[in-house]
Amino acid sequence: MVLYPYKCIIFAHNGGDGNAPSPIRSGNLLNLMSKNTRDIAYFISFCIEQYKHAKQMTGSEVVDLFTQYGVLDYLNEHFEVLHTQSRQWLLEDIDEFIRIRK
Repeated sequence: MVLYPYKCIIFAHNGGDGNAPSPIRSGNLLNLMSKNTRDIAYFISFCIEQYKHAKQMTGSEVVDLFTQYGVLDYLNEHFEVLHTQSRQWLLEDIDEFIRIRK
């Protein structure tokens, strides 16, 4: 189990096959979240996974990078606009966001 350091979103790995983490459903954690909060959590998870694969990084490395440069907050604050964009556009936007903050 991995606790991503963002709004206490807890993910469990689907096994040793390298699949994306999935939110834990036991304990009704997801039922306690509003639909919007769940949508944002899924979106941030999607961004982490896509960035991980595109940059050949581990999930932990991506979370550390995103935390260091404030990407998680950016994704959360601008969810309404960002979640409508393509995967490629998101990856390029995240790269630019990080580059500007380096």
